[in-house]
Amino acid sequence: MPVAVMAATADVPEWTYAVMEEMVAKRYVVPPAGTVRTLSRQQMAVLTASVLENMEAVDQSEALNNLVRSYGVVSRLAVQDEAEYQILKKQSIDMESAYTRILAKIKENSRKQVYGDLQGSPIDVLDRLQAEERKNEESLEHVVTQWTFLKRRTEQRKIELDAIIVKKKELQEKILESGNNGMTVPLDMRQEAAKLRAEFSPELNNIGYFDIQKGSDIAVLSSPKHPVSMDKRLKIDGEVRLDSRSNDNQHTIDQQTKKNKYPDNLLRLRERLYMDYNINDNWHLLGMLESEKALRGSYDDMDGNINLDRYYLQGYAGNILVSAGAFGTTMAEGNIYDSKFKGIMAAYGDGKPWSYRLQYGRIDLAKKVATASMSYDTDNYGLDVGVYHFDIDGGRNRNVFMANIRRPIGGWLTLGGMYLHGQDESVGNGDGVVVTLARGKENSWQKGNIYAYLKYYHQPASTYVEHTMNGTADWMSGFKGPGIGFSYTLHKNMVFSMEYDRLRDLKTSDHANTIWGGFSYYFNNYEND
Repeated sequence: MPVAVMAATADVPEWTYAVMEEMVAKRYVVPPAGTVRTLSRQQMAVLTASVLENMEAVDQSEALNNLVRSYGVVSRLAVQDEAEYQILKKQSIDMESAYTRILAKIKENSRKQVYGDLQGSPIDVLDRLQAEERKNEESLEHVVTQWTFLKRRTEQRKIELDAIIVKKKELQEKILESGNNGMTVPLDMRQEAAKLRAEFSPELNNIGYFDIQKGSDIAVLSSPKHPVSMDKRLKIDGEVRLDSRSNDNQHTIDQQTKKNKYPDNLLRLRERLYMDYNINDNWHLLGMLESEKALRGSYDDMDGNINLDRYYLQGYAGNILVSAGAFGTTMAEGNIYDSKFKGIMAAYGDGKPWSYRLQYGRIDLAKKVATASMSYDTDNYGLDVGVYHFDIDGGRNRNVFMANIRRPIGGWLTLGGMYLHGQDESVGNGDGVVVTLARGKENSWQKGNIYAYLKYYHQPASTYVEHTMNGTADWMSGFKGPGIGFSYTLHKNMVFSMEYDRLRDLKTSDHANTIWGGFSYYFNNYEND
């Protein structure tokens, strides 16, 4: 062997040559001209980098990627099926308990009727017992129907869950065994490559291999958190709504502060078209076209013209969801603000358990708005806190501090209690509360879905800017009173809603009853996921 070659290869361990020759034989790398055993450490390092890159490419073969994607889909379904099964199982148990309680009531009522007949009880007493019997029979029929339905759904979901778990295990075994059927790099070869990587790590570091590898890892880790299929780049959702709003006491309307939004009584047709253009499977360009037409009650803003009311860019920057432009936002469940916002929002976390949100921008009623809020959610309760600053037109500041607790009760209901402290040098400081009892969630795609709520408000003027309700809160100098809401999905994408608010102005003590009702039809150009 020539002296030059001997000097070049003297510091290269013999075993590395043997491993590299095996890599060449298995076609994980193509060596430069000449034999492997004539290469220097620097050349061996370059060849090692090629081996590692080629192995990674093999590991990411289309067949394996398809297998991994299938495993991901099945894993997600398994989690969803497990969650639904547990919910259905609990509801079935609750319904069984209700069944037992009603049977006990029927038994007790029957006993009372028998004693009543024997003792010659008055007719009105017996009539009352018979009315109670009919009520119990109706309740029993409803509970038996629901219990039977839940039992069938629970059994079916358990069958589906068991099947998906078997499929998940099957795919997992295929992935683990893929090294033996040529789909990926066998374990022993990856171990040998790792030894080469460790041996030539100084040289690999000098040629920048580790920096390149780190960049690739970051690119993978920073992939979109909520990708949307590029098959439908432009998604469109629409809503057509006919609603009516009536007040019984126009004297409660503060004409000096009344905003150009709704007349006292109104029959309105509103159309909205939501557009979502998927730019690169992460960033989205979104917008909303809106048209409002007053069918009863004239109003300047409701002339049927089409307006671009929302336009913003949204996507993930790392783990932070960013929205920039003009978009809709709610603050403190709408008890502080619920309308259009121009500016930027950054949100982090998905509520499992923490989530955070920052907003900065402006609204129609304030030239500068800055907010910070945080939520913590578990299966047993939820907590929210927030700070909201408004530089209201006219040169005054309004600061609102919010704390809220939410807790499910009875399996069907959610109880919430919100505390609000407002500071405003013009209208004075004040403390407010909103107590909520709610059932279900709004759902336009499931026929028969019911959402209902009962609220009690006590909110001084300093604790809100534009309220989410259809009542007269925005025209009052602070308000208190109850509100009731109900929505029912008549058919898929067809929803009927009603709201009633009975509010009293905290300053004038005048009260107003507001009745609002609406019918909405929803549509889109894609299938719901």
